[in-house]
Amino acid sequence: MTTSKGWPSPTAPSAPGSAGGGDSIEGIVAAGSLHLRGVTLAARARDAATTEHHLQHAKRLAGQLPPDEGDQYRHSLTFGPGNVALHEMAAQIELEKPRRAVGMAEVLSGELPTGLGPTRIGHLHIDAARAYLATGDRDEALRSLLRARVLMSLRRRSKPEPAWLAKWAGLHEG
Repeated sequence: MTTSKGWPSPTAPSAPGSAGGGDSIEGIVAAGSLHLRGVTLAARARDAATTEHHLQHAKRLAGQLPPDEGDQYRHSLTFGPGNVALHEMAAQIELEKPRRAVGMAEVLSGELPTGLGPTRIGHLHIDAARAYLATGDRDEALRSLLRARVLMSLRRRSKPEPAWLAKWAGLHEG
């Protein structure tokens, strides 16, 4: 099965080891992450059809992960339903549909997806701020940026290595 552009249909079965991810969690995470990259690139190019194509593949792959474990982290890649939702929200901003992105941000912020680390949740708030700003809601944009800042400051405190390394290298005297 193929789409009108000749790509494999998101509903077509994948062979093990193919770009569809195979059967392993690692394969699903890798293939899904590639599709999320495709979502980002297509949305930035304002190509709604290609964005949707990659979103459908990513959603299908996310559906193959254990449902009660949330997003999976493998080989420095995070993939699962939560990260797919974050990419879909960000894509709506790029595709000039900020009101849809605001609605998604409100749902995601109300019930944060499981398995996402602070940096991914921080990106949720940064992208929400972009959506709010695009709709003219500067106050909510600022609140979203402040939420992201709090999350990132917590991350810095819990991972002091960059500050320690800067001090060790003589770049910082703190």
